[in-house]
Amino acid sequence: MAFAAAVILLVCASSAIAQVSQPAAAVVPCGNSISSCGCTITKAGFYQVTADLSQSQGLTALGGCIDIKASNVTLNTSKAICCDGFDITGPGGMSPTGIGIHILKSSKNDFLELPNDVDGWDVGILIEGSNNIVEDFGARFNGTAGVEVNGGNSNNVNDFSVDNNHNYGVWLRGASNNQVNCSNTENNGAVGVFVGCSAAGPISAACSPKVPASKNNHIFDHTSSDNGHYGVAIDLGNTGNTVSDISSTGNPTFDMFDANPGCDSDLWFFASFGTASQACIHH
Repeated sequence: MAFAAAVILLVCASSAIAQVSQPAAAVVPCGNSISSCGCTITKAGFYQVTADLSQSQGLTALGGCIDIKASNVTLNTSKAICCDGFDITGPGGMSPTGIGIHILKSSKNDFLELPNDVDGWDVGILIEGSNNIVEDFGARFNGTAGVEVNGGNSNNVNDFSVDNNHNYGVWLRGASNNQVNCSNTENNGAVGVFVGCSAAGPISAACSPKVPASKNNHIFDHTSSDNGHYGVAIDLGNTGNTVSDISSTGNPTFDMFDANPGCDSDLWFFASFGTASQACIHH
């Protein structure tokens, strides 16, 4: 299968020309009311988005619309009326850039209530911190992933719809003990939910350079259908994960895929799907 050729990858090549070192850009702290992109939350507390945000307003030094550096942050994007929120929109296109919301590694114990769309970025929501709750959002037309948990542990990402992203819907990369639930990932270019380290999808081998395994994650109460190759996929070496209460159909390679022989210590059960890579993946 020419899988890698079918996936739109966003790869940054190193320049062969030495660049002059530049001082780091100054951090612009967010106020408690956020009306434009380009700020960093540096203190604990409650933050309210008060307008639609766009990458044209400027970005942080890390390429984000909103970066969260502090811990114990509550971020709300809802409008005064029920069930609607202010959108966070990137440049879009086939190779979008930037990050919609970036929870940095230093940030823990945050609660993000996002009844809005985070669309058109390289990564819609990037979580590198731990013990955070992110919920009630849509993420579409992003490049690498709608949601990426990169190295973050014990996060709860729930009540979302992530579809029509160029590569992954949700990507758990070097991320353990996370929970993904009450959600759906549909019509993404490669994989609905991918647990592994490769930007090209399952490679059934160890990554080089090495990335920590993603272990003991829980993916449940989830629909992952009509993606470009896989619905839910766990790559080799990522074990102890639980996948349950899943509906996954219409994914042309496999609806459910586990590269670990005999699924190792991954558990797959209580699921509705059309195709699976191994008999250890149970209905």
